[in-house]
Amino acid sequence: MATIGTDPELLLVSAEDNGAFISSLGRFKGTKKAPVPMGLGTGYALQCDNVALEFNVPPASDPAEFGNSISAAMQYIRALVSEQGLVVSTSPEGFYEDAELRHPLSKSFGCVPDLDAHARCKASAVSPTVLKDDVREGGRWHLAGGHVHVGYTTHQSIPHFVAGAFADVFIGLPSIGRDTQERRRAHYGQPGRYRVTPFGIEYRTLSGYWVHSEYQTGVVAKNALRLAAFLEGPQQKVRSLYASLPWADIRQAISSNDEAAAVLLRTYIGREMGNV
Repeated sequence: MATIGTDPELLLVSAEDNGAFISSLGRFKGTKKAPVPMGLGTGYALQCDNVALEFNVPPASDPAEFGNSISAAMQYIRALVSEQGLVVSTSPEGFYEDAELRHPLSKSFGCVPDLDAHARCKASAVSPTVLKDDVREGGRWHLAGGHVHVGYTTHQSIPHFVAGAFADVFIGLPSIGRDTQERRRAHYGQPGRYRVTPFGIEYRTLSGYWVHSEYQTGVVAKNALRLAAFLEGPQQKVRSLYASLPWADIRQAISSNDEAAAVLLRTYIGREMGNV
């Protein structure tokens, strides 16, 4: 069954101190190994991930169900952080002063390297190493993602890099012009970033812009489930399109956040999909 899940990273800012970015570490409970249940039901959990606050929702097979889960989690988190005078930032990137980086885990970045679908599974060069140009005198930039977990029944037969490449088509291209990540785009927001999961792939190119809007949450959910349905469809169609699509142009449009190019590519790809 096709499913969508996620583990978005949220950056927190002070509600009073000119929107200064505040670390989650030491203020909230939960770790990667021991997440804290939110009390919203099975599958809802919260944990500190570096300076960000990360959450999980149960996987869903319906966009409305997924959207309701995101809304419930975000409402819970906004109320939780407000108790400490904080609000959830809509930005995927924030500069943290040294005073917010004293916790040892604030210097821990990632645990497993991303894979690059367009390099056919080779590890990317940006994770989990610390990015040198994110370090500034007096602090450091931190970046937050809105990773999309795509589950599909053919994950044991379709090469994962093929699924990662098509994630650019179904999820990445429609985000261009809406996902305004700038600093993150140069690193983690590059096209075709994914990890292999037991159920399919985790597409890591997007920032978390979409969890702050019910409409955009619905768009991402529909596109992710369309991707899963496509991967579960006729395998000859998958192979034929993979061999024929202009991947260099797709990568360039995402890398440069070129909305006009993304629109043209989506139109062209839509015709090609109808012809195969």
